[in-house]
Amino acid sequence: MDLDDPTFTQPTMYNIINQRKSIPDMFSEQVITDGICNKEVLDKEVAEWNKELSNNLDMVEKHVPKAFHLQSDWSICQQAGDVVTTWDTGVALDTLKFVGAKSVSVPSDMNVHPTIQKTHLDRRLQKIQDGGDLDWATAEALAIGSLLYQGFNVRISGQDVGRGTFSHRHGMIVDQKTDSVYIPLNHVTDNQTGFLEVGEKLLQKIK
Repeated sequence: MDLDDPTFTQPTMYNIINQRKSIPDMFSEQVITDGICNKEVLDKEVAEWNKELSNNLDMVEKHVPKAFHLQSDWSICQQAGDVVTTWDTGVALDTLKFVGAKSVSVPSDMNVHPTIQKTHLDRRLQKIQDGGDLDWATAEALAIGSLLYQGFNVRISGQDVGRGTFSHRHGMIVDQKTDSVYIPLNHVTDNQTGFLEVGEKLLQKIK
């Protein structure tokens, strides 16, 4: 399944799109109808092209590019080491656990996409409870959520930024039947004064 799924945030529109034939399918039917080629020839061409793409993908995964970024005027610089500096964020562990749980809390009557429910809401809550193996998106949610908890406003903007690049953030959950939007981090406490603004732009994908 494509993890970069536009139905997460645009369910109604993509339900309509998914009911239509894809452009390659329509083109294939047209060239066969026009007698340009038959199905056997077309299937063979598609198979050969897919094989070519797969072979090139294998080459990319094995390729090790030559490092050229520390040459010429930059030759006096050195590549940063693997040492990680640990910073004291000043946020109590109990606060982070509380904010983390709230970041995946949605109304019980909300129609959540099943993939979001399983791979995001349930999985993050389990990680928060276990206290380990936190991913980038969870760390980001804890950082933003702790700021909101302290009364600071946060704004993020961009194309489908609520879902996040390659489906990592899910800062806003979209009801799959009504298209209504719910931002969990804006419901951390009843007397919350800091809020997350999601400057959402439509994701554009050619199907």
